[in-house]
Amino acid sequence: MINSSTENLRYTAIQFLEQNPVERLQILQSLGMGRYEFLNKMCLNEANITCIIRFFQNPSQLKFPNLVGADLSGLILDEGNFIRGNLSDANLQRTSLLNADLLFANF
Repeated sequence: MINSSTENLRYTAIQFLEQNPVERLQILQSLGMGRYEFLNKMCLNEANITCIIRFFQNPSQLKFPNLVGADLSGLILDEGNFIRGNLSDANLQRTSLLNADLLFANF
């Protein structure tokens, strides 16, 4: 059974992903997470809801982004910072990571 805290985080994640990029950036800036631009580009789907829940549960982990199973397909993530990021099982089809910092990233 899902507890109310998990339900609230899921609702918050969905609400976040329903916003346009400008509104997402404002939300991220208010949370001190404005530099993580890749969160502005993610589409609304189950994989990304789960990913956003992880970020909202533990924002201190954003420095080493946990993108396990995220749907990043078709995104331009050039020059992004994914140091020690976990991209295992992430959908990276047609994703551009040109000059991205992928030092110690897991794929």
